[in-house]
Amino acid sequence: LDGYRDYRGVPVIGAWTWNERYGIGSATEVGVAEAYGALGDYQRHTRLATGLSLLLIAGLSGVFAWNRLVMAVAASKLEAAYEIIRGHKDRMEAELKVGHDLQLSMVPREFPAFPARDGVSVYATLRPARELGGDFYDYYFVDDTHLFFCVGDVSDKGVPAALFMAVAKTLIRARSAQEPSTAKIADYLNAELSRDNE
Repeated sequence: LDGYRDYRGVPVIGAWTWNERYGIGSATEVGVAEAYGALGDYQRHTRLATGLSLLLIAGLSGVFAWNRLVMAVAASKLEAAYEIIRGHKDRMEAELKVGHDLQLSMVPREFPAFPARDGVSVYATLRPARELGGDFYDYYFVDDTHLFFCVGDVSDKGVPAALFMAVAKTLIRARSAQEPSTAKIADYLNAELSRDNE
């Protein structure tokens, strides 16, 4: 397998076989370069393929490590952004809770409403669909013999409806003290709420 030098001094590999039928042996010699040429090519290709595979593995490992690093940085930024959003959400919920409590404080909540008066029994409750809404009610005696009450529902929900409700309720209470006609109160309320209101 290592070869030897022939009579010319050229490195060769020899092989022989015995032919039983004729009782003779047959021998041949091939140059080492020719005999191992294909094997050399195979070894070179194998080494090249192995080197390229190692480079590819190293490259993919680098890309994978870089992606992990980028993902970790992105996750960190996302978590920081989520904390900011959570803080804003908590603050907004707290503000909405204050608004909810403020809105409920604007409607009467003590029942029975007029314990000192016989023959009058008024009960009411307000449950906004969300933290803030546009529903409201009110009742009170405008004089010794006249009970004023109103029920309102501002379209939509949320802060705009709650603000509109507060304005409407305030206008109704202010006007009802001076005006006994419900038609005139409604007309006044419509005019005031429509003014500068797109």
